[in-house]
Amino acid sequence: MDVFPDSAYGELFVLGEAFEPRALRVTTVTASLDAHAITRGEAAPEAPLAFVRSEGALPLDILGTTWAVLLLVSDDFLRVLTANAFTGWRSYPVHVRAFEKEVLGYHGLAITGRSATPDWSRSPVVDRLPFVPGGKPYKTHVGIFITGNLWDGSDLFLPEGTSLVIVRERVADALRGAGISNVLLRRLDEFQREWAE
Repeated sequence: MDVFPDSAYGELFVLGEAFEPRALRVTTVTASLDAHAITRGEAAPEAPLAFVRSEGALPLDILGTTWAVLLLVSDDFLRVLTANAFTGWRSYPVHVRAFEKEVLGYHGLAITGRSATPDWSRSPVVDRLPFVPGGKPYKTHVGIFITGNLWDGSDLFLPEGTSLVIVRERVADALRGAGISNVLLRRLDEFQREWAE
């Protein structure tokens, strides 16, 4: 395992779906699956996972899913990873349909790179205003700090015990430079954790 110093946290990003307006989102119709194991590259589907439209219409470079941890990406997205020889990932086959038609050119993204577990005690807790008027204020942890700062050196990786996809700055730059759509990249030191322990 490699070690990265605290100064590197500004050069690492959480990768996710940007929820762009009208973006196509899908849900799986596969009867039984372990979404976390598939995303973590610990299990491979025996057949292409089948997805159908859940909402939206525009097939962008990242297709969000109702399973949250399952991430579907376009041919163009994979070309960026392949052309730059980025490490820590593999793809798996999917079958996507929307509006009674097959949507071609998509793949499931599995992350094989690893780091140690996040240490949430190092993340400051910040009070946030309610999402809606009259709602309840809430607290959030700000920043992701890895226990012992250990990771396997992969360009894309998951901290143990999570399904948070983290990428190096060079991956973020390559995706942005290629104009990859519907991608959200949040620096690790700015990431807000809004779920309970």
